[in-house]
Amino acid sequence: MTEAVTEPATEPVIDRRPERGLLIRWRDRLGGIVLVSATLLIGHLFIEATPDRDSGERPYLRSGTIGEVLDGRTFDATVVGMRGATQLSGSPFVHDTQGVWVIVRFRVVPRDEPVRLGYAVLVDEDERWFRATDRITQPLLGQELQPGIPVEGEIAFEVPKDSKHLAVRLTEETFDIRMSAIVEVPLPIGDLNTWSLAKEPVKLEKATVVS
Repeated sequence: MTEAVTEPATEPVIDRRPERGLLIRWRDRLGGIVLVSATLLIGHLFIEATPDRDSGERPYLRSGTIGEVLDGRTFDATVVGMRGATQLSGSPFVHDTQGVWVIVRFRVVPRDEPVRLGYAVLVDEDERWFRATDRITQPLLGQELQPGIPVEGEIAFEVPKDSKHLAVRLTEETFDIRMSAIVEVPLPIGDLNTWSLAKEPVKLEKATVVS
């Protein structure tokens, strides 16, 4: 009787290679991560290279010194003098201050069209802003100045005694100074307390046409 021959048992072959679908899913996921990272990087670089709205709309300062003619785009302006006091006469009242009245004299010549000056400030070293006072009528501000006719007048500011390194800024009457051309002149004022000793009231001179 012939014995049956039994073939040796063999272990099943197991394919240990990753499934193709799994590889595709990981490839797609990695590709998505790379794409998102690249997009974020490009966006960051674009933002860094593009000025923001505020910086892109800052006023254009045209700086100079006393006696220098400065280009205010629609007018030329020159600071021709300054003085100070502790009392300012504005009919019918005399206005006291706990600080100092700083009075700056300008010569202004409009260019091609009539101009109304309306924005005038003093700025100190701490970036504090002091607008032209509204406690009196300012003869040079708000008046329509005619092209080619030079006019001189004074503007008064009320500032604290501790203000240092003041600079005056001037431009046209406007509700929004962004994108405006502003003339700026540092004022060679030493200690404001020197002017605080002046007790006699001063009065702003009228704006007048000059040659």
